[in-house]
Order: sequence, then C-alpha cells, then structure tokens
Amino acid sequence: KEMLAYHIYNLVTERSFKLRPLSVTYVDSAGASPDGPHPGFLVEDDSEMAKRNHLEKLDVPRPRLEQLDSLQNSRFMLFEYLIGNTDFAQLAGPTAGRCCHNSVLIGANMESTMFAVPYDFDSSGLVEAHYAVPNPVLKISSNRERVFRGFCAHNATLEAARGEFLGLEPQILDL
Repeated sequence: KEMLAYHIYNLVTERSFKLRPLSVTYVDSAGASPDGPHPGFLVEDDSEMAKRNHLEKLDVPRPRLEQLDSLQNSRFMLFEYLIGNTDFAQLAGPTAGRCCHNSVLIGANMESTMFAVPYDFDSSGLVEAHYAVPNPVLKISSNRERVFRGFCAHNATLEAARGEFLGLEPQILDL
C-alpha cells in the first residue's frame, strides 16, 4: 500500500520519488530456513530525483514559508490529506537546525523557490501499518482520521491543486 501512495503522487507531479518494486527473501546466516519472498521496493535517491527535475537537493536548516512553491505545496498537502498522513513537516525537522521530516527540499539554489517532496507514507491511514500511531499533537484518534495541514499563505493555489486532483481521480482509482 505504501508503493501505491508513491504511485499516486507520481501522477500528481514529476517532483516525486520514483520506485522500483522488488521481491525480498531473508536468509538467516545461522542457517535457518529462508523467509520470503516478500514484496518490497527501492526509493529513488533524493539527489537523483532532484537532478531528474533539473534541480538540486537543498540542505536548508529552517526554510521560510515564502520560499516554498505555493502550487507545489498545495499539491503536497492535498496528497497527504488524501492518504491520511500527518507524519511529515516541511519547515522543521527532528532536531533544531535540521529540516525536514519525511520530506526533502529541492530547488535551483538556497535562495530560490523550493519544492518540498514527501516520502515515507507508512504512518498514513492508506497504509495502516500495525505500528503506526497518530501524531499526538493533532489530537486525532486514528491514522485514518484526516487533518488538513496546509498553510493559509498558500490558499490562493489550493483550488487549482484541488482541480488537478479531481481531474486525476479516474487514474488514481485505476491504481
């Protein structure tokens, strides 16, 4: 199901990670019976994804909201809402001075417009991983409960992004 999330976002924008599916068999070095095969996938390297989009991966400790591309940000937030994911942050990271959480920033340079690209969707309601728990800050009881986390500063592009998603609905449902 996590692969499905990536494929949905690939429909939304090229500024997304490509995947390569694989089959994994685990072999215990102590000689136990192999376990598998299990489905899996490899995620495109973030620098390669940036290069494919003619941009660079940016290491910005704390980007400013106005640096984020408004339309791309609206796509990002609607996608996260669609799959029921709240386990991400575009402007802050797990520690002070380190951005971002389950997203990467790409752009032409540190002063240019930046594009946040999401990854790691196992905590989403779509995936429903047995270990996933809701973000306690959001006061929701389930990962299937939706919370729109978009920035008001990007409301002007929200309707355009919504229209794109509605136009993609048949393709998304086909996936």
